[in-house]
Amino acid sequence: VASFRPYGMRNTSKADTLAALEWPDKMDGYTHVLYVMCHDAAALKNYLHSDEHKVMWFPAVKPYIQGILVFDTVLENPAADVFANY
Repeated sequence: VASFRPYGMRNTSKADTLAALEWPDKMDGYTHVLYVMCHDAAALKNYLHSDEHKVMWFPAVKPYIQGILVFDTVLENPAADVFANY
């Protein structure tokens, strides 16, 4: 699953998202996030090296990117309630 949108989750503000995830705000002024959820590390690696990411996605957004910040985390339960609004 992948989506690009303003920082926060659908129907949830940035502040509420951070509180639900118990995560500090490390965005340093960034306004949008590419969320990518994969079943495992191999699936994430496959996506990051795929044509969808390297040939289609990145060239389309590159003119608008002022910087990139990456956070990877393993979720114990990707279907947790915090993602119900995602």
